[in-house]
Amino acid sequence: MAPQTQDPTLASFYANLELPYGADVEAVREARRRLLRRYHPDLHSSDPEKKRTATRVAQGLNRAHDELVGRLARKQQ
Repeated sequence: MAPQTQDPTLASFYANLELPYGADVEAVREARRRLLRRYHPDLHSSDPEKKRTATRVAQGLNRAHDELVGRLARKQQ
């Protein structure tokens, strides 16, 4: 059996969430929650530069989550 080829876009989404390629929906959701607790912009409100960076990170986490959950849900149907 040939090894599974990885979609580079999906691989980057999994990497953003610090997950191995092919993780399930529950792992994606838990990773997003865990990382948002660490990088939420409100936690860095005293430093404007850190807040901007945290906002970009949080947006990337949310985008990765939304894309992966959407694709995994379509795949299960």
